[in-house]
This record gives sequence, C-alpha cells and structure tokens, in this order.
Amino acid sequence: MLQIIQDAEQLLEMFCEDCRLRGMMEESIGRYRSSLRIFLTVLEALL
Repeated sequence: MLQIIQDAEQLLEMFCEDCRLRGMMEESIGRYRSSLRIFLTVLEALL
C-alpha cells in the first residue's frame, strides 16, 4: 500500500511540474496540489 501512495505522490509532483510548464500561476497549482493531497489521503484510507 505504501508503494501506491509513493507512486501517487510522484504523479502529483509530475502533474504540478506540467502545470508550471503550461504557465499556470503558482497559486492555482497550490490549490490543485492541496485538493489532490486530500483525495490521496481519502484514497489511502479506503485501501
């Protein structure tokens, strides 16, 4: 289970980097990151 979350965290960081490359504002990226971390926490609890 830990491996799944580690991979998800890596995907989250890759997503945020892609957002930066596309010129999104850091504030927007931070909001996406925050929401996705909450989702990952819920997902981890369900697994």
